[in-house]
Amino acid sequence: MSDETYIATPEQTGGSDFTFEDRVVDFLGMVLSALPVDKLLADADYRDTVLAFCNELLSWTLQHRRSTELLEWRSTLAHFLTMVGLHLPADEVKDRFLAPLFALDDDMAFSFISLFSGSPALPDCSSRERSRNRYCHR
Repeated sequence: MSDETYIATPEQTGGSDFTFEDRVVDFLGMVLSALPVDKLLADADYRDTVLAFCNELLSWTLQHRRSTELLEWRSTLAHFLTMVGLHLPADEVKDRFLAPLFALDDDMAFSFISLFSGSPALPDCSSRERSRNRYCHR
């Protein structure tokens, strides 16, 4: 069965011309947003699998980082990795998610890094909230 089997016609999508990759990225974004990250990472049976999955998603994304068609995907992945990172020690986040980005040392990698810092998953670390939130560092 070819990939074309899964691509809707423009008539089926209201005139838009979605590619197979668009559909996969949209679907994967929905799946990632529905995952109970806190519960999966708290479960020893799932933790390593989830973290390996994160590594594979990041690796694939970095290999395809020059594709302008993946701008929305990079934002989706950065949000998901931020959600995962909130449940990990800071050093592990740095080594697992940020070090591969810094190693690339190019504009696309740095634009991806900026998505992490602007993720809506990050806690409010204003001075008023900092003392009440364990994710905020003093």
